[in-house]
Amino acid sequence: CLCLASKKFTGKVPRLDNLHDLQLLNFHGNGLGVGEADDLRFLYSLTNVTNLNVLDLSKNNFGGLLHESIGNLSTNLGKLILSNNEIVGIIPTGIRNLINLQILDLSNNNFTGNILAAIGKLQKL
Repeated sequence: CLCLASKKFTGKVPRLDNLHDLQLLNFHGNGLGVGEADDLRFLYSLTNVTNLNVLDLSKNNFGGLLHESIGNLSTNLGKLILSNNEIVGIIPTGIRNLINLQILDLSNNNFTGNILAAIGKLQKL
């Protein structure tokens, strides 16, 4: 568990390559991200974290696009909470790969486009 919620951290998040057994990543309520396109780049480094079941990045300053690689996160992921950030663009279709999602919170961002039909196939939501 990497729980750094409400600690007033700021700036960009570094790569998290070596956290292979991580199950919970909670950065809720900080000032992370700078509202720029590559703020969520560190998510690429989580694609080999196969036990990750909770990812909470809510109430930060993460900007830019939510990249298609979000679908490469662990299929064990049950909670994906990205609310209250500055994320823009469309919801990536790769989200359909997160078949065990029970909670998906993308509220209070700047997403555009349509709600994906694939979200309706995530039967555990």
